[in-house]
Amino acid sequence: MPDYDFSSEWRIEAPVQNVWDQIANPPLWPQWWPGCIQAVEVAPHRETGPGRRYRFQWRGRLPYRLPMEIELTEREPPRLLAGTVEGSLAGSAIWRLSGDEAQTRVGFQLAVDVQKPWMKRWVPLTQALFRWNFRTLMEEGRKGLGNQLDAATAPIE
Repeated sequence: MPDYDFSSEWRIEAPVQNVWDQIANPPLWPQWWPGCIQAVEVAPHRETGPGRRYRFQWRGRLPYRLPMEIELTEREPPRLLAGTVEGSLAGSAIWRLSGDEAQTRVGFQLAVDVQKPWMKRWVPLTQALFRWNFRTLMEEGRKGLGNQLDAATAPIE
């Protein structure tokens, strides 16, 4: 069982292809996701799928930045984007999209173990705090993507 298993689901009043075009292109994320400070492709591939590697820098409400790299392991347009997470966190990240021309359901799951010893020691005491930080970061992403696409959004509880 991972140290942290986070998930978030959104509804966006936009075609699934439009949502996919933003989600499947991580270097665009800082343009619309306030908590994504950096998203740079560090291992370009001729193909757009598995093997591509991105370096991210995240900042939530807690006073620290979280660096990580994600290597794509699966890409099935416009439905699935999955990768292996490395860095301060190690595990997996999966985006799942479903919908039609009117509406898209977006699901994201992050299942990770912390790699920094100071974070590892505090896992039992910080579950609620890091879950809150993840939720606020994802909320900002949902709203930012909605603004980028000029579309209404809502969390799915």
